[in-house]
Amino acid sequence: MYAQKLNIREVGRTTVPVSVFDAAYAGTERFLGRYEKGVLPWEISAPQAGVVQLARSGMITGRVLDLGCGTGENALFLAAEGFDVLGVDASSIAIERARAKARDRDLPVRFAVGDALDVSLLGETFDTVVDSGVLPVFSEQDRSLVIAGVHAVLVPGGRYHVLCFSHKKALPAPRLSHADIVASFARGWLVESLTEARYHVLDGYSSDNAWLVSCSRL
Repeated sequence: MYAQKLNIREVGRTTVPVSVFDAAYAGTERFLGRYEKGVLPWEISAPQAGVVQLARSGMITGRVLDLGCGTGENALFLAAEGFDVLGVDASSIAIERARAKARDRDLPVRFAVGDALDVSLLGETFDTVVDSGVLPVFSEQDRSLVIAGVHAVLVPGGRYHVLCFSHKKALPAPRLSHADIVASFARGWLVESLTEARYHVLDGYSSDNAWLVSCSRL
């Protein structure tokens, strides 16, 4: 079977395999058994409003890594705003689509297939890392590896911004609690802000359903 089947109750306790995302992008499986084949709830054909807010408030600076970029809407927006951006995703299908968008829009943004569990393999450093919904798809143990890797590639004082679904909402998606976030960034980080936000999805949830977290590397 192309994608490993996951019970929605397992999400958050186990890392969601890359094959699940590849199958969703390829349209061969329903994402987490819920959405129609080929429907990717996070693919809204626009940047997330939280990322736009961060960029226009000066919270995104310098060289930017878009971690788990999917088909690239956040990275493409940031490139259009003048940032030097590298978008990375474990799904080669998503990266192919992101590169096609960059060509169509004539935007100078790079995209690469990469593993969020070891971003140090990129061999680059960044001033800002943007993470739109990626961190919660990892188990607690793997989440610590992602955060350690981001810490390693950020310059001192660089920022890691995370937009993710909140456990305060009963959503069929990987989510994090306030306590999860505080514990995850307890060492080596300063949590500058942790606020309720909205992660826009095709379902169109009508209320704040997410956290927007900004941490600076100590």
